Amino acid sequence: MFSSSCEASPYGGAKAASKAPHTKAPKKITLTQIKKLHREGDKITMMTCYDAMTAGIAEECGVDLLLVLHTQAVRRGLVHNRPMIIGDMPFGSFLTVEDGVRNGARFIKEAGADIVKLEVTKFSTELIRRMTAAGIGVVGHIGLTPQSYVQMGGYRIQGKAASAACHLIDFAKQLEAAGCVMLVLECVPGEVGKLITEAINIPTIGIGSGPDTSGQVLVVHDLLGLTPKAPKLAKAFVNTRELMNIGVSRLSGNIFS
Repeated sequence: MFSSSCEASPYGGAKAASKAPHTKAPKKITLTQIKKLHREGDKITMMTCYDAMTAGIAEECGVDLLLVLHTQAVRRGLVHNRPMIIGDMPFGSFLTVEDGVRNGARFIKEAGADIVKLEVTKFSTELIRRMTAAGIGVVGHIGLTPQSYVQMGGYRIQGKAASAACHLIDFAKQLEAAGCVMLVLECVPGEVGKLITEAINIPTIGIGSGPDTSGQVLVVHDLLGLTPKAPKLAKAFVNTRELMNIGVSRLSGNIFS
């Protein structure tokens, strides 16, 4: 059994937290640059992003990858178009191979995503092959997959038993072979995150999966301290909720005084 849990997570060294804002127009992040960061052992930063203002701040602070749903809103907030935009394909949008290819293409062509992310299953390899052949870059998401957490028995650590860990490592290799350009590893033991990262040649982005993945991702509300009760795997870098409470309270006091 693996003893690591998704309750401890290595976000203290995330480079976005300590970077000063860029002073000149930065270059667009491409898959070639992501591969170079991975090859040279540099950590990759990813965060979720849902609106234009947050997107602009993320770009200023040098975040490499933005994981988004409302892609057009986020794209509008980018001044230099630096971060790579990863469209998070919603549940039900890739139930068949044909649907997946069609909707993945729309995410890129109509919404402005650079590549897309799928919460994959053992049946997803053919879809990934077809999407890759169509010119759609695919990020696979394994471990805990929130879109299907009910079938997984809730928000639980995945890959604790040796057999389950071996399955995840094997699955990661299959996804790489199918054409995935990156993998998100969510809530797996740190040992398993390390083994998967060492077993494949594409970058891994971890969330609650130990310090040895190629990069880390956090939900923006968690990292800004907006979530009232954030998951233990998350790290808040600032207490924005407290500041917002102060501001809104002062507004209320000003109006009613």
